[in-house]
Amino acid sequence: MEFTLFIAREEDADQWKTSTSRRLIPRKEYVKRLSSAFSTATAEFAAKNLGSNIEAAMAAARSGEEGYSTERAIRDGYIKTDEDFLKEGSRGGACCVTALISEGELAVSNAGDCRAVISRGGVAEALTTHHNPGQADELKRIEALVTNQEAVDVVRPYCVDVENPKTLSACQKLVELSCKRGSLDDISLIIIQLQKFVP
Repeated sequence: MEFTLFIAREEDADQWKTSTSRRLIPRKEYVKRLSSAFSTATAEFAAKNLGSNIEAAMAAARSGEEGYSTERAIRDGYIKTDEDFLKEGSRGGACCVTALISEGELAVSNAGDCRAVISRGGVAEALTTHHNPGQADELKRIEALVTNQEAVDVVRPYCVDVENPKTLSACQKLVELSCKRGSLDDISLIIIQLQKFVP
């Protein structure tokens, strides 16, 4: 694995949150990207609570409870966040992509139209799929603006086999490419160099 590229549609209510916690899992980092189409309250609530809800579920997974896995813990963290938000009587929704890096393993999850892509030897591999099946034409249009492989091809020269990786420049290049191809959306990008998390 060389790097992971997270590409997501940006709304005015976007919330970014990265957090590192060494209390529960050594060498673990969450990267969350949340976008709310309704209000900033939705994205803020998820940004504030999703990581801790996943951590709490991971504690159950580590306790050896039968049938518990990292995947189930992440799913349970998403569900608890959603249930807690609904209990407040709030309306709205958010899309999100998360990455849990723990002890050399990567678990990626998403809800909505956020996506995560990984580069393996320069070949793009989608780690997530969009959760808006009723909008196949829109999904096709968005992915045609910059394909996963094109994104990897743009980022790779900035990040692989270079003394000082230039991830910000790589992000800027991808945004420029998307705009040149007619993207009317704001574009949000995160590049994570996974080798920094491998023990």
